Amino acid sequence: MHELAITEGLLRSAQKETEKYNVKKVINIKIKIGELSGVMPQLIQEYFNIVSNDTIAAGAELIIEKIPITVKCL
Repeated sequence: MHELAITEGLLRSAQKETEKYNVKKVINIKIKIGELSGVMPQLIQEYFNIVSNDTIAAGAELIIEKIPITVKCL
């Protein structure tokens, strides 16, 4: 359930940036989520659709890039 708190924080950050730059509408938000982060991208998307209602980001596209695991063997 920590995805809800992450999503709310993401939206708060976006709203602060829109205020700083006097933006009227958010079209998309791009985020990266690592495979080992423990965060479920599909839940972030679902929560974003809910918590962004009635905000400057309502209807914005959430673009989630999954960062694959990289392992180096020395």
